[in-house]
Parts: sequence; structure tokens; C-alpha cells
Amino acid sequence: VTAAAECRCMSPLLDQFVEWFDRENVAEVFDSFISTHACAFEGASSSPDAEQKLEWGELYQKYTKLFDEKLAAFLTEANTTSDEFLNVARHAEGVHEAYLQIFLAHAEYDVFVALMVEKANADK
Repeated sequence: VTAAAECRCMSPLLDQFVEWFDRENVAEVFDSFISTHACAFEGASSSPDAEQKLEWGELYQKYTKLFDEKLAAFLTEANTTSDEFLNVARHAEGVHEAYLQIFLAHAEYDVFVALMVEKANADK
């Protein structure tokens, strides 16, 4: 079975992911976290060379815990494993790819800092 054929067979899993993402308001959950904690990033720069505060790492740990809990909830609901999901996700296209990029980007520290700094500066 080719990867493309496997992807077509597994697209129901990605359809389920998109439906779950919307139903569970996943974007709003992350947005709420960002809004609640952005004040810790006031006046900061998202540049990789900028000073990083210890508090940011602690907030990032809480944020990734939230991310991991959300992902685990989806995997349980979909009755799949993270390996199976990531294998299918590698071949995602179109709307599936867009939703996955939104979701997975939240797990990266530099994206987290950029989002937090952007929100903190927007709230000034």
C-alpha cells in the first residue's frame, strides 16, 4: 500500500480531527490561555536573541500540558495512537493540513512566545 493510498484510506481520521477541533473549540481554548497570560510578555520581543524570562518557560510548560491533554483527548475519542495519527497527518492536504498546522504550531516554543508577545503588545 502506498503512502498516498494509505492517506486516502485514513482521511476519515483527519475528517474526525477537523470536526473535533471545531466542536471542542480548541482554537478558543488556546486563545483564552494566551489572553490570560499575555501580560507576562508585556514589552518583550519575540526575537530569538531577546532576553527570555524564567516565567515564560513555566507558562510554556503549562501551555504544552494543555496541548498534550487536548491531543490525548482526541486520540482517545478517535480510538487511535499518536503514532497512527502522526503517520496519517504527514500526508495531510488541504483543509486537513491547515487545521493540523494550526494545532501543531502551538506546540513550538518560538510560536508560543511570538503569540504571547503579539497579544501582550496588542492589549496595550
